[in-house]
Order: sequence, then structure tokens, then C-alpha cells
Amino acid sequence: MKIDKIKKIINIKLYIARKILVNNQMTKEIRIRYKLNFEKNFITKNIEPNSNYDVLERQEIKQKIIKKINLFENDIHSRQFVIQQQYIDNKELPACISCIQFLIRNNKIKAFFFVRSQNFDNNFDYDNQSYMIWTKQIADYFKIKIQSIEVIVSSLHRIL
Repeated sequence: MKIDKIKKIINIKLYIARKILVNNQMTKEIRIRYKLNFEKNFITKNIEPNSNYDVLERQEIKQKIIKKINLFENDIHSRQFVIQQQYIDNKELPACISCIQFLIRNNKIKAFFFVRSQNFDNNFDYDNQSYMIWTKQIADYFKIKIQSIEVIVSSLHRIL
């Protein structure tokens, strides 16, 4: 996997690589934990989604954030919320971006993204841009700073 491509936007905390067979195709898979560096030019970059599902998911999570913002406004003791995303066409299955948590402390937001599965070539840039967009959405609403965006990907993979 070309780590040079992603070093510009992330600070890697954990990197474990292995080769596995997926659907009879040799695949390189890594488990990775990183902090995402918020960059204004990356958030506005035109990154093509892999599928319409990615576009729908981005919009659905934006809408969920709008609804959840009320938790921040109406419960000063909470200052956090979690979104557990499911596939749009099958609500019984967790989506690839399976869990998102936002915390506000001292007028700064921390975001945590837990990703079950991600294809490096098809989704990595688009998904990282989505994490920035969603975190900025909350930061802009409350006029606060972004403290950190942390991501854990259980299976970041590339077909060999």
C-alpha cells in the first residue's frame, strides 16, 4: 500500500499489514489507527465517490448530525453523541463506517470514526473527506475549533 499518498493527511498511530485471500483474490489488508489532519483544501477537493451509496451515506449522516445537534443544545451535561450507521438497503447490517462519536470539551470538538471495512483505492480519500465535512459541520454550527479527528479501520484493503 502506498503510505506516501496518505501521509499528507494522516498521522499514523498503528499499522499492521497482512496478505489474505478474499473472494479468491489475493488482498493486502492493514489494520490502521490514525489522526486525520484537517485541511481546508482537502475538504473542498473534488473527490469522486465510488458509488451512489457513498453519496447517500454522506447525506444521511449529515442529516443525522442535524438531528443529534439538539442533544448538544438541550443537554449541557452530555456534550456528545454517537451515530451507529447501517447499510441503507439492509438496516440489519452495520455499514462500513459503523460508528461515529463526537465529543465537545472546552469549546473544541473531537471526532472518532470506527470503520469496519474500507477499500483503499475506491473509498479512502472520499471517506476521509467525509470525516472532515461531518466534523466541520458541527464545529461551524457551534463556532468551535476542531481538536482532533481519530479513525480506526479494522480492514483497510487493496486487491493485489
